[in-house]
Amino acid sequence: MIIPQRKGVRHDVHSYSYHKQIKEGDYTLTLLQKWRIYMLIKYENLTIRNAVAADAEQLCAWWSDGKIMAQFGMPNGARCTPEEIRKSFNDNTDTNRYIIELDGKPIGEMNYRDFCYPDGVIENDGKPIDETVYRNMDGAAEPGIKICDFSERDKGYGTKLLTVFIDALFRYHGCEKMILDTDLKNERAQHVYEKKLGFHCLGIQKSASRDESDFYASVVYFEMNKADWFAFQKEPLVYTHNSIFTCACKAEDITVAR
Repeated sequence: MIIPQRKGVRHDVHSYSYHKQIKEGDYTLTLLQKWRIYMLIKYENLTIRNAVAADAEQLCAWWSDGKIMAQFGMPNGARCTPEEIRKSFNDNTDTNRYIIELDGKPIGEMNYRDFCYPDGVIENDGKPIDETVYRNMDGAAEPGIKICDFSERDKGYGTKLLTVFIDALFRYHGCEKMILDTDLKNERAQHVYEKKLGFHCLGIQKSASRDESDFYASVVYFEMNKADWFAFQKEPLVYTHNSIFTCACKAEDITVAR
């Protein structure tokens, strides 16, 4: 199975675990308690919520559509099944994925990962930038978005969704820096990142990504830190944000010692 995601090592601030010991007479029970934080953001008629196992059929339909996945290097779609996607949710291995709803109807998805520095060289004005600029980015996240319903594209939803999503990650979820990237030819996305979201161009990595047809594309990276983000916002964003904590413990997560 191929789960569409960006290259990088995920730092999952929405899922964590710890061991809890309980004394019962001569026995000590050690429980591995697994906590998850479910995010719910509402802005105007848009909702961003955690994807769950019940969304597997819809996600599989989107990921299998070559028209949707072409811009992510998969013109033939991703090879996946609803069962595999459901398992990734049940196993807590895909916890930073979110469903976008418009008036209650799913129209796309969002996600974020820890930013993982690229293997190649990033250039600015044709000159390689110091690797320490982007190889030491603790707390940096890289959001992603797909508007999968083509009838809802080109309506400004992407900009609104990224704005409140990034704001929530900065404000409520401990992120210190955001990294966005796009194809060098995608001038529209670059305009949005710089002019509407206030990101600064970090540089260009040539031949950074390869699709299924062995075509190499150059990628532009943009960055924004928390202080600059809040300074860029002319007026406070008005949206609702809720985090719901849940705890799960399976039989195999319990050990007994005497």
